[in-house]
Amino acid sequence: RPFDTSDVSFLSTNAEERTEMEAFKHSASGYLITGFMEEMGGHKFYPKLGIVNTKEEAAGYDLIIEGKFVQFDRGSRGARYMGTGGWTNVTVAGTMTETATGKVVAKFRDIKYGKSGSFGGDSMKLLQDNCEEIGKNMSDFFRDVY
Repeated sequence: RPFDTSDVSFLSTNAEERTEMEAFKHSASGYLITGFMEEMGGHKFYPKLGIVNTKEEAAGYDLIIEGKFVQFDRGSRGARYMGTGGWTNVTVAGTMTETATGKVVAKFRDIKYGKSGSFGGDSMKLLQDNCEEIGKNMSDFFRDVY
């Protein structure tokens, strides 16, 4: 399922950046899904992957992964440039549930940091990359636990 962003916290965000962060909030789950699907695409032992939005759609799958974004931290481009911190980060929390039994087979929490880039890197691009990397991490976690 697309991850929920309704209660996500924005850190290191001033008033001028708020609109940009609100827009990012609406695309973050898509970036996470992209990373997950790209990583899972090479796994032939999981032939049926998809995105579900309703219980009816979920019934067609063995396992549902769902969660929420906990925080987006823009960090500080200047601090990254100077090498004194300022990392971006994205934090998520979620579950993997078997649809047949309704049993939660795993709970997870992940955080990904964006540490660099040209002249400190673009915060929004780093946040996008953080979301995609979490999706890839979820693929690895899924493979290991299910």
